Amino acid sequence: MRPVRLTFLLLAAVLLVGAVPVRAEGPSPPELHRQRARQREALRDQAARVDEARRMDKSAAAGRFAVLVIPVDFTDARLPDAWDDAELAARLFGDEGETLHNYFRLASAGRLDLDLVLAPLVRLPDTRRQYSDRDLNGFTRTRRLATDALTAVRERGLPFRLVDNDGPDGRAGSGDDDGRVDGVLILHAAPGQENDPADGLIQPLQFFLAEPVFDGGVAAASYAVASLRSGPGIWAHETAHLLGLEDRYDPLLHPTGVSEVQSRGGLGRFSLMASGAWGTGDGWGAALPDAYSRAQVGWTAVRNLTVPAGGTEGVRPGEAARVWRAGLVGPEFFLLETRDPAAAAPFDADLPGAGELLAYHVDETVPEGSWSDDGGLAYHLRVRLVEADGDDGLATGADAGGPGDVFPGTSGRTTWGPGTIPSTWSYADGSTGVTLAGITPVADGIEMTVTVSEEPVLDFSAAFAGDTLQLAARAAGPPPSDLSCTVTAISTPAWGVFAESGTTATTVALAKDLDGTWRPLAPLVWNAAAGIPAAAETRFRYRFVSGGVTLHDEIRTWLWSGDGGVLDFEANWPGAWTVAYPDLETGTTWHRWPAAPWAEFPFAGAVLACVAATHTDGADWPAVLYGNSAHTTLTSSPLGPEVAAVRMIHGIEVELLGPGTAMDGGRALWVGPDGEEVAAQPAEGYDGRVDPGSRAAAHGAEAFIGGDLLADGDVPTWRVATLPVPADRPGPWRLRLEFTSNTLWRARGWYVLELETVAADGAAAAYAAAWDGDLTWQWPWPDGGDVDFVLEARVPGGAAWMPVLDVNVIPDGLGLCRADGAAVLAALPGGAATRHEVRVVGRREEGRVATAAVAVYPDGGAPAATVFGAPWPNPAAGEVRFLLDIPAGDEAVLKIYDVRGRLVRTARYGAGRRFVAWDGRSASGARAAAGLYLLRLEGTGPVLTRKVVLLH
Repeated sequence: MRPVRLTFLLLAAVLLVGAVPVRAEGPSPPELHRQRARQREALRDQAARVDEARRMDKSAAAGRFAVLVIPVDFTDARLPDAWDDAELAARLFGDEGETLHNYFRLASAGRLDLDLVLAPLVRLPDTRRQYSDRDLNGFTRTRRLATDALTAVRERGLPFRLVDNDGPDGRAGSGDDDGRVDGVLILHAAPGQENDPADGLIQPLQFFLAEPVFDGGVAAASYAVASLRSGPGIWAHETAHLLGLEDRYDPLLHPTGVSEVQSRGGLGRFSLMASGAWGTGDGWGAALPDAYSRAQVGWTAVRNLTVPAGGTEGVRPGEAARVWRAGLVGPEFFLLETRDPAAAAPFDADLPGAGELLAYHVDETVPEGSWSDDGGLAYHLRVRLVEADGDDGLATGADAGGPGDVFPGTSGRTTWGPGTIPSTWSYADGSTGVTLAGITPVADGIEMTVTVSEEPVLDFSAAFAGDTLQLAARAAGPPPSDLSCTVTAISTPAWGVFAESGTTATTVALAKDLDGTWRPLAPLVWNAAAGIPAAAETRFRYRFVSGGVTLHDEIRTWLWSGDGGVLDFEANWPGAWTVAYPDLETGTTWHRWPAAPWAEFPFAGAVLACVAATHTDGADWPAVLYGNSAHTTLTSSPLGPEVAAVRMIHGIEVELLGPGTAMDGGRALWVGPDGEEVAAQPAEGYDGRVDPGSRAAAHGAEAFIGGDLLADGDVPTWRVATLPVPADRPGPWRLRLEFTSNTLWRARGWYVLELETVAADGAAAAYAAAWDGDLTWQWPWPDGGDVDFVLEARVPGGAAWMPVLDVNVIPDGLGLCRADGAAVLAALPGGAATRHEVRVVGRREEGRVATAAVAVYPDGGAPAATVFGAPWPNPAAGEVRFLLDIPAGDEAVLKIYDVRGRLVRTARYGAGRRFVAWDGRSASGARAAAGLYLLRLEGTGPVLTRKVVLLH
């Protein structure tokens, strides 16, 4: 019988009384989780690039994430007139001590460089209460706080592009960044709820602006709020939300105070994202993020344990190990880690059971911020700590976690398995068969013996390469002593026989090689029949036997050949194409419209349209929609061996959530000869992703999502997707187009105008643009003649695409085109420091065909890091602003002299990047006279000077 652990919803419901009210105004919390999920994905990609670069060069730079830090005060909580940001800067910058920068350097194992920019103090025009949403069930006033702070910083001249630094080149405000301020941390002067649960009016939180503040085409929307009086762990907790990390406490347990960071349950003291933010007290010595949170952003390597019974494994600090039934990978699993507080010092200072094993039970079917009802008033979270002592003190909120919750810990638990309490049972389907035994802390981590199954579990691959069947099997759990496989062709006709037996069946013995894979001792040769027709297939049965016992029995289909001309949908519909409905919802389907309904172009060809079943011929255009809960596929017959890629001209319009994210979408797949699906990777890239929170079947997947299908009236603007055929495994391959939608809202759907095959010598010709000082692009259809293009541009923030330059180009033999950079820059509508999006629009008989947009700054982007930036405005009628970037370990002195050489003002600055303001006054507070002034920065190497003119 399964050992029982119950956490009761009834208790949680009682404890909710008096908790912080649920925020009901503004966008729903799921939208916040969606934004965080997108940010986690971006950081995972960044961390992967860093890891790859460091395999080649250990000194390769860390990834960067920019945070604009804005200190603010209120009319009823003012900082002194002479307030100096030196103390704040000392807590932000630097790679030693309890600084915000050092926290994320250690938490990311050096993969992230938090690029902090400190803004001047913003004196807000209202009281704390007027910026507080406490007891108001919403975010309206907090959003006003962020909007007022950002607007004030923008008006003081700080360019937002300085804090848009998430692209791979590591340079802020360049074309590879996404046009959004990475994150904003607002630190206020008053006691917050985290400091004073009874009377603190400003809540520590992370949220976003529905209406971003724009500066030069760069949007600022994602912000966090905390008090200047809070410890580093509180700042780190809210900043971690900006990075995409989610809370890891129990949302159903009443916190010990009013603030979320005084939380209960979940991962407790073991994670920054739970009560570990408090560390040893008041946020000092805070815990690092837990292994699951770090893995979500790529900050820790995760190994999947698939060792046989009794295999010895180790877990080392800085890594994590995943283990589940038979080594399978799915949404439910156990995650193991051990932490070394000495390596994390001064953080992780209050970690219970240092150097011992932490085990987390993860169920990724549970949405972030929610829980799963297990029935009988029991529930579970997405991530919970497996408490080794089995007392559920942390889960119920009775304690925040202690040394008895780790393995072996003070409870001495060295074994964890199906029969122990706690157990390794699944939430949903019984025993996992996972056992960890002999759990022992050693000098460099944890050692233990691991079993992932109570009996052998087999997985195998089978593919024909020429006339040979390549068979490979792997066993998890107790290893089989011997293994054989009987392969039988069970379909008629079989289209061949096995050479060894001369029949449609054969048995072969397998042997295990050095990497644990079982392979045939003799080749499995298949003599194919002559004249096999296109699209012929054979069903094979694979029966694996060990010691007379069948371990695995499965039937798979193999497709033998293809035809390069199968993509035609003009003459015969559906002909070779297959329309399917995997979820049995037929309200949305693929039609072949006999002609394009947009009459402005003389294109007479047929159009594939994935829309509601009622729109059979395009007569309703543009008033057409797809249905909700759609999941429909369109699959070609097999392609011939000469096909290296398929080029698709298409357009799509779905429900968008924001840049790069939608609730619905279309994607391309390749279907192998054995029926396996492989995601296609367009050479031009997908333009977005279906949101992980969507109920569409493709949720979380990269997809085509469009966004400007009808930017030119009722006439579509088309895109090109070049889809290379998989080259790492045998064909023939079939192309599958899959459309999926959420349960709410609809748009016009997906349209395909042309599908053309590309031979190997042209497979790489993607229709894509790039900016390298000139604008270059690839035209996939060069014919030796000239081609007319239109360059279109817009400034992000609501502006529509507008034509800015006509270009006539003769593409070279590979289709490469180029437009002079100076001519392009001169045509752009915004200022020199403004971010523009630029695309190339060509014309074919089907209509307008556009590339994806590239980002262009007329001045080349933000300047590289500088110690002393140019004063602005200059001349100035009042305040003068400039950027200082003081290197780590240095201290600088700024001296301001008048034209007669008299010292007017002196200020000292420690290490860090900050936007500094001189108010045009002397040290005594007197207004400086109009005239020329010399700003002199000393202490950072050579003396740096700038001139500024004051006007009165």
